[in-house]
Amino acid sequence: MSTKKATFPVDISRTDVTSTVVAAILGSITFGITMSLTMGEVLFTAIPGMYGFEGVSRTVAIFVGWAIHLSHGTVLGLIFGVAVTVVPECGERLKYGFLAGVAYGIVLWVALASLLMPFWVGQAMSIDPPVPDWRLWSLLGHVLYGAFLGLLIPLYRRYE
Repeated sequence: MSTKKATFPVDISRTDVTSTVVAAILGSITFGITMSLTMGEVLFTAIPGMYGFEGVSRTVAIFVGWAIHLSHGTVLGLIFGVAVTVVPECGERLKYGFLAGVAYGIVLWVALASLLMPFWVGQAMSIDPPVPDWRLWSLLGHVLYGAFLGLLIPLYRRYE
């Protein structure tokens, strides 16, 4: 059981930030590989198109899609990292971290991937994706991302 108590304002250490960024990047890469293999058009068309890169060459679309995906994953990972710093059990214990990460991945899938992103893509591009867009591969990718966050943050902090 954790002896660390959350205090406000939250005291965030270099290890807290580093563990979160490493976990977020590795989780984003895992999610990106899953997305590339199952829904490549999202990573190489929709994500760049959200930022005005519709109709660019395939090489540029791949680079921009991955860059945006990793950036999104890192920012969203930092939000999760702050949450598990506030709730020390989730930032220190693998079981709670894993459960919190999977739950976070599901929340991201519902709110961002299924609702916000297809709406945004429909506004920014000349395609009209369904809103909500309940793709199960996307759910799997978000769950993997969350699981990586929830497992790797406490592991990194444990051995740092």
